[in-house]
Amino acid sequence: MSHSDSTPEESGFQTLEQRLAQREAELAVLSSVQEGLATGLDIQAIYELAGDRLREVFTGKSLFIHTYDRQTGLLHVRYLFEGGQRLYPESIVPGSVFKLFLEEHQSRRISTRQEYDAIDSVTIPGTQAPFSGIYTPLLKDGVAFGILGVE
Repeated sequence: MSHSDSTPEESGFQTLEQRLAQREAELAVLSSVQEGLATGLDIQAIYELAGDRLREVFTGKSLFIHTYDRQTGLLHVRYLFEGGQRLYPESIVPGSVFKLFLEEHQSRRISTRQEYDAIDSVTIPGTQAPFSGIYTPLLKDGVAFGILGVE
């Protein structure tokens, strides 16, 4: 099959239907989180709800939601799903790259294990070091307080 004969999926492009389905799934996540907020769920229940719904949208091996306590310097694992199971690790001291993510207020993609090795990343005990991932800061009133990652 020549390149021009390849399907959109084979050439790396999504069809309009696929893009619309993706947007619909993303909106469903937002809607369910809004419903949770409206019903008065506590913040941990919101993290659980968001994490479960995001796992339905993203197909990564690992999905996490972490928050950072600037007073204690600890990274709190609010939601972590890896290897087909929900994990509940203790809070840890993050590597300097996590603080950089918070300061940058920008999403970041790390594509190779070598990129992880070149930065000061910390692997949470009981998890595997990632090979690639996408990370985005969680913001409140313009201040980053956490990070969402799919690896």
